[in-house]
Amino acid sequence: MGYGCHSERPLKIGFVGCLTGRLSDLGTAGRNGVMLAVEQVNQAGGIHGKPVELIVKDDQQDPEIAKKVDQELLNDGVVAIIGHMTSAMSVAALPVINAAKTVMISPTSTSNELTGLDDYFFRTGLPDKVQAEQVAQYARAQGIKSISGVYDLSNRTFTETWYLNFQVAFEQAGGTIFTTLTFTSGQEVAYSKLVNQLSASLPDGFVFVAGALDTAMLCQQLKKTGITRPIMSSGWAMTPVLIQQGGASVEGIILPQTYNEQSKHPAFIEFQRQFEQRFGVKANFAAAGGYGAAQLLIQALRETTTPEQIKEAILRQNVLHGLQGDITIDQYGDACRETFLFTVTQGQFAPME
Repeated sequence: MGYGCHSERPLKIGFVGCLTGRLSDLGTAGRNGVMLAVEQVNQAGGIHGKPVELIVKDDQQDPEIAKKVDQELLNDGVVAIIGHMTSAMSVAALPVINAAKTVMISPTSTSNELTGLDDYFFRTGLPDKVQAEQVAQYARAQGIKSISGVYDLSNRTFTETWYLNFQVAFEQAGGTIFTTLTFTSGQEVAYSKLVNQLSASLPDGFVFVAGALDTAMLCQQLKKTGITRPIMSSGWAMTPVLIQQGGASVEGIILPQTYNEQSKHPAFIEFQRQFEQRFGVKANFAAAGGYGAAQLLIQALRETTTPEQIKEAILRQNVLHGLQGDITIDQYGDACRETFLFTVTQGQFAPME
């Protein structure tokens, strides 16, 4: 982008997420949400007259590449970074951003490994302990006494802690974990073998902690066995890919999410309209998360554009009036916000009553 001799030089911000590979649905949606927010602020005159330039990088869900592209963004002169979209990549990025004293805001990294740290990492999603416990409490309230589960090691920082938090809460409530397995997305995954091992002990229900595509494949294989037991998952799987690839096999699955696509909040309705108009698809939780993370950053940039001071600006402001209600940011950059349980009904995500 070129600027005339009388134009203000752009204010550079970065976005980094998984834009290729099996988790690209997450990264692409997050990027698009950030793009929309940046386009809107530029249409309104920018930040104190300066246009905002968004520089986008793909971390390829690889920790070494994540660190490399973060450093590239810093070398390009960004004042802050929005990303990463998975907890494993955010954890990998911490040494880079902390050394540079540059804020990173993740829309969707929820691992407890990122909780309670006085650093330059912020997030707009809830720590995963809250939602894992929510699912465990739901399972016990439904009379589910035993669970077998599997989680994806490609995002281990998130999946393992989510699953262990679920296990602790479920067992404390009187439940039993029969079988726990793992796999690595992106490699040759023997879904049928995993499902056969999980179902051999005849649990009352199943927990799959993986991205949308892998969760859909596991559900497909479970349906083929003829076993009809409740399936629960994390909010990570709640993208259109789950329904597109899972079809009838994901009907009735239970997922926790801070995003309610049926919200009647005026700001959210307008966001949905503008997002679909801009990108030709409906917004999902990752898109709304990207947009919200960008809003949080833009709010701070209106106070200061000095990288080392952005952290303190976010902490002082403390609250983002988000698309579906307020998001409070604590002294460690962790978010507090409302969360919901969803299911899939007739090919649509629907909030639980």
